[in-house]
Amino acid sequence: MNNISIKNLVGRYDQDAKTLEKVKTDFGKIAEGRPIGCLFPKTIKDIQLIVKDCKNENIPIITRGMSHSASGQCLINDGIVINIKTLNQVLDIQFDGENGYVETEAGITWENLVKATLKVGATPPTITDWQKLTVGGSISTGGLGFMSYLKGVQADNILALDVVIASGELVYCSRTENTDLFNLVRSGLGQFGVIVKVKMKLEKAPITMHVFKMILPTTEAFHELSQRLTEDEKFSCIHSFLIPNNKKDFEKKMGTAVVEQNMEHFQAALNAPEGFSYFVELVQYEYQTKAFELAKDEFGVFVHYEKDDYFEYITKEPPLIATEKERGKTAHPELAVFIAKSKFEAFMVEFMKRHRAEDMSDGPVLFIPMTSSQIETPLFVHPTEDFYFIGILRNAYPNTRERITYLTGLNEILYRIALELGGNRYPVDSMSKPNNQKTWSEHYGENWNAIREGKDKYDAEHRFQSLLNMFGE
Repeated sequence: MNNISIKNLVGRYDQDAKTLEKVKTDFGKIAEGRPIGCLFPKTIKDIQLIVKDCKNENIPIITRGMSHSASGQCLINDGIVINIKTLNQVLDIQFDGENGYVETEAGITWENLVKATLKVGATPPTITDWQKLTVGGSISTGGLGFMSYLKGVQADNILALDVVIASGELVYCSRTENTDLFNLVRSGLGQFGVIVKVKMKLEKAPITMHVFKMILPTTEAFHELSQRLTEDEKFSCIHSFLIPNNKKDFEKKMGTAVVEQNMEHFQAALNAPEGFSYFVELVQYEYQTKAFELAKDEFGVFVHYEKDDYFEYITKEPPLIATEKERGKTAHPELAVFIAKSKFEAFMVEFMKRHRAEDMSDGPVLFIPMTSSQIETPLFVHPTEDFYFIGILRNAYPNTRERITYLTGLNEILYRIALELGGNRYPVDSMSKPNNQKTWSEHYGENWNAIREGKDKYDAEHRFQSLLNMFGE
């Protein structure tokens, strides 16, 4: 490509082989693209210039943040990658002590954004499990957090966006202006433009996290507790994982000393016939200027209680990242699905039938209970009743093609079961389907016509593409 306006860029455009090697795959390390160039923008104008040149040269584009997807959302063939991480400044914070907003460039990580908002005692309502993701990246998928059952997904808490569309024009969109674009780019998987600026809600940040940890031995016990907790709304976060029934994994979650000193309380879970138990962590927020009373609840199992700082708690490394640091980087044959609560136990029966502890390779199964009525982002496809996010976040140890194929096969079986139970996929995992217009139309259902019309309006030449192949044959 010879006609990129490199001389007009404030940032950097690079076609170096080492640079392209770094942006040809994502966190999943299964999908692989063939990029021909990478832009590191310093200004929004840089992105407008490259998009206009790509239009003139008929070259596709995709945006890349921290590349935490696993199926090629940020990957492209024969196109340009816009590495949004270099557009990372907080622009404005307005907060009255209770409510407010922050305006920021889209390439900032949630960790750095929260550092900035905590200086005025504020936080975004929903925080992801892994804070080293870009704001624009998680909004493009939806963005789940352990407080989502009360606060919705991150995309629900966005007030306005600035988006560079396929013509190179910068368009402001919100709940009242250019609403169609606003609804397309939130959970739009990067297919309708480049999110460059974000305005989102802020709320009062807690000063202390009161944390209750427990292990439940059965699916039934976990589901009953989750149902009660989401109805009572006593806790601000519900944080849950499926873990193998062995002392080592219990110690990872509860602490070695806690398990050693209370072994009699863990025997039922260690001997549970399913081979896995449910680790549950509940968090109650304490605010500086509000009266606080510690929650009292009869959980029916041993509970370990501790306090934590808000920022320290939300920025802890999730298990998947911690395992990679211990055992080395590997591929991640993952499956992420939404299952209605009424179908949860049926889905978990099928999971338990097919899985041994080694099938996870120290990867977690993550559960986030969700309240359907809290979700207003149109393209965040979810059941109409309350549901669970289930993230089967596998590692592939050993990192061989045979191992990846085996684990992928398990995922494909569970995906079919999820669809049969009326569930759907959260499209950030390593599944290869949906992978064309027909299967994506089935995924989006009644929203597909609006998606097609939006693509024709804002990107008729299909400038924004990725390996998801949403508009391909």
